[in-house]
Amino acid sequence: MGEIQRKALEHLWQFGASRKKVLDSGGPIVFEKGEGCYLIDVDGKRYIDGLSGAWVVNSGHRQPDIIKGIVNQYDDLEYALSSEGFTNTKAIELAEKLSVILPGHMDRVYFTCGGSEAVEIALRFARIYHKMTGNRKKDKIIARHGSYHGSTLFALSVSGYDIISKSFGPTPEGIVKTTHPYCYRCEYEPDRCGYICADDLEKIILENGAETVAAFIAEPISANSGVAIPPKEYWQKIRSICDKYNVLLIIDEVLTGFGRTGKLFGIENFQVEPDIITMSKGLTSGYAPLGAVAMKKSISNRIPDNAFLPQGFTYSGHPVSCAAALANIKFMIDHKLPENAKAMGNLLIDGINKRLDGNPYIGDIRGIGLLICIEIDSSKMNREVQNFLSEYFLKKGLYTRVIKEYIHIAPPLIINSNEVEKIIHIVVSGIEELSKKYQ
Repeated sequence: MGEIQRKALEHLWQFGASRKKVLDSGGPIVFEKGEGCYLIDVDGKRYIDGLSGAWVVNSGHRQPDIIKGIVNQYDDLEYALSSEGFTNTKAIELAEKLSVILPGHMDRVYFTCGGSEAVEIALRFARIYHKMTGNRKKDKIIARHGSYHGSTLFALSVSGYDIISKSFGPTPEGIVKTTHPYCYRCEYEPDRCGYICADDLEKIILENGAETVAAFIAEPISANSGVAIPPKEYWQKIRSICDKYNVLLIIDEVLTGFGRTGKLFGIENFQVEPDIITMSKGLTSGYAPLGAVAMKKSISNRIPDNAFLPQGFTYSGHPVSCAAALANIKFMIDHKLPENAKAMGNLLIDGINKRLDGNPYIGDIRGIGLLICIEIDSSKMNREVQNFLSEYFLKKGLYTRVIKEYIHIAPPLIINSNEVEKIIHIVVSGIEELSKKYQ
């Protein structure tokens, strides 16, 4: 273990893995540089960034156009409070830009520092909206089993991580869970799966009393459930149910937004317009911390002008982060990254399907754009298999995530066909080596 790894273990708290696990693996891998679709560690080893950090770096690492936008902003204004009647030009420019590119008639944007905060604010806004429009009993939030919405207490509580959220003490009241549309493991009739999962939302609304339900929150496609892609009719039915009972539809685009699914926003694949949208990750491609909440004009117009919203963050609307987002969005649109994500995603899924067809370890291969998951047959998946695949991929120069039964693949949207072939080769050879080792 090198000196930099020892310093990391001594001074850094890291989430997602125990200190013992990191020690047993020889210490943390310390990245020092990025370049396009690659990460480079302190020893000079190159890894294909097969997860875009954590579904974040959609535009790829070290893009000069994005960096230039950030540097130019530092020359003008590095910070100004965006609250209490003050703001800055870049926050205004970005809010206007988002109102143009977001699906639906979105006109007001609230900036946060990240995705968890965006979800937190969206849920609060849903409750505030109903109270200000005379529906004071409407404060319950319905979420889905198997989803993930962030790490603040409210966001965790609407996520499918009950063990984690409950470990921090009492969770916020008024949160109810509904069925997740996970077609590969559908517990209902396969031909009617999308309708039945949507019908469960209506059932829960009626059980709790429609007069008490403020909002339904969900991701268009849940990565946490192994890229569970719902049938198109699911989202259309969900939209009609929310309209029927005056329940706000909050779509969490923190992970699926900004080109990841082959569309600029994931919900566009289902031709449904939400009432509120949360964003982060791909909003700046990780070049600066930023999250956002946008809402329909029909909602923002019904919140009185004299309403005082006593909630905020010191770095809301940070001018440098907003400049990063503007440069990033321009880069994505100019270089047609959503279109490339669709083409390269199809190439990647087709290549893996062809070479792993009939492999006993494969349960399912699914994806949309460059949001892809290989699900290992659960009867063959255990901690030993998980560790083997994780170590094999890293050894061969592929940084990605193997968790539960899932191998996640989500490289930057700038990826080309040669780099896609490298990912296919590493993943396929890893599964083939696994089959030989444990046959």
